[in-house]
Amino acid sequence: MDIVPMKIVSNSKYYPFFKDCIGAIDGTHVAARLANDSCILLECIKNPENKFSMPKRDQYYLVNLGYSNMPGLLAPFRGQRYHLRDFRERGHRPRGREEVFNYRHSSLRNVIECCFGILKARFPILKQMPPYPIKT
Repeated sequence: MDIVPMKIVSNSKYYPFFKDCIGAIDGTHVAARLANDSCILLECIKNPENKFSMPKRDQYYLVNLGYSNMPGLLAPFRGQRYHLRDFRERGHRPRGREEVFNYRHSSLRNVIECCFGILKARFPILKQMPPYPIKT
C-alpha cells in the first residue's frame, strides 16, 4: 500500500504537506481493518496474524486525537484548534504552523468521512456491522 490519493496530490492546499499520507483512521470500523480504539489498533499492529497493513517508511495514516503519534500514524497537535467549525464559528483563519497543520489535517479527515458517508448510504450493512469476535 503506497499510493497517495489523487485528492492530495492534485491540491496545493494538501500537497506537499501530506505527500506521504496513504489513508486515515478515524474510528469507523469496516471489515476489521480500522480500529476505533488505540489499544485495539496497537494490538493489530503488534500481532502479525492480524495482517494489518502498516505504511512504508515515511508514509502514514491520518489519525484523530484518540490516537498517539508514532511511526506510521500522524495525529493533529493537541491544545490547538482542530475542527473546521472552530475556525468557522470564530471567523478566524488558522494562525501559526500548528493551527495551519491542524486545519489541513481536519480538512482531509472530512474528505475521508464524506467518503465513508457515501459508502454507508450505498451499502447500509456498513452502518451496523455484525459483531466479529477477536481474541485478545
